[in-house]
Formats: sequence, structure tokens, C-alpha cells
Amino acid sequence: MRERGAGIDRVGVVIPARDEQDTVAAAVRAVLTSAAALPPAVGVDVVVVADGCRDDTAARARTAGATVLEIAATAVGTARRTGCRWALQQTDDPRRLWLAT
Repeated sequence: MRERGAGIDRVGVVIPARDEQDTVAAAVRAVLTSAAALPPAVGVDVVVVADGCRDDTAARARTAGATVLEIAATAVGTARRTGCRWALQQTDDPRRLWLAT
């Protein structure tokens, strides 16, 4: 049996957001700070799915270091699904990806 977590070489963190300009940068920075504790061989993708935002959420998330996808579904489930699909496309082997949302 494979050890839990063995073989993970990429982490995808999906942050769905709608009009979160006041908090999104701190959230992205917190994830990136935590990611620094991972082994260097583990890549980390932080993706903010700005869903129907009418404020500066997308720009502030980008400035903080996240990849930003902008959609207009105004549905958190759709935002999570969009972000997870994007994260899965960033790896050649989805079995080696850890997704968090």
C-alpha cells in the first residue's frame, strides 16, 4: 500500500471569491507563506476564481501572487469546479496532485 501523501509533487489551492477585495490578498499571502514550508520539489499553484466580482478582487489577487480566473457564474460550486479543472490541467499526472479548496 502506498503511504498517504507519497508521490505528491504538486499542490493546487483553489480560492473561490466574490467581491473579496479587502481580504483576498491576505488569503493568497497566507497560502504562499504556508507553501514555503513544503519540500522544494513540490510545486504550488494558487488560483483565485473571481466569480462575478464587481470590485478589485481579481487585481488584488494577481498582485498578491495568485493566478486569477474570472467567471460570471455567481455560484461557489461552479467557481470551485472551474479552479479544480484548471489545477488538474497544470499536471501531467493528476494522481500526484493534492487539491485544496
